[in-house]
Amino acid sequence: MKITWTDGLKRITNVGPARQVPVDLPHWSSSIWITEDGQPWRRQINPATMEVTWKPIMATMRLDTGQFGVTTPGFRSILNMVALAWRHRKGKGKPYLLDPNEGVHADNVRWKDEDDDPETGTFTNERWDDLEMEGVLAAPKGYKISNRGRLYSPYTRQVTRGFYHNGHRYAGLKNGLLQAQL
Repeated sequence: MKITWTDGLKRITNVGPARQVPVDLPHWSSSIWITEDGQPWRRQINPATMEVTWKPIMATMRLDTGQFGVTTPGFRSILNMVALAWRHRKGKGKPYLLDPNEGVHADNVRWKDEDDDPETGTFTNERWDDLEMEGVLAAPKGYKISNRGRLYSPYTRQVTRGFYHNGHRYAGLKNGLLQAQL
């Protein structure tokens, strides 16, 4: 299922919507974002002025696999970044293209173990509490998290389970933390 959580979207001028690519060690002032059609961008925040700038990232080809991607450090393929940012998954499956002739786009990418309907419905005995985080990673007021790992947005009144990455679920928050570990 394609991610519909609007709080995690940022609109890059003259480019369109992008989502942040989850990473193992996020840094609040520098992050990698990707559009639905696989254009990688770096978002930089100046800590003194809080000014945000966007810069395109040149994808490079890895000769041993023939895949295009970004060194983040390490190498992450464009296919993997689009899948991480735009598609729900259950576990550790790999991404693939539905139609290899159509190219990389969020509508053409799937996880081997894609999550079919993670955001809708009710769960028995689901409890909601305020999302509390400290320091630079403080969550904006009003977000709630459930004992089922779902996140509620006070801005859009949407619910999401987050994006699975490295054993955790992440979700973008509006006007604050770029990713919240659920």
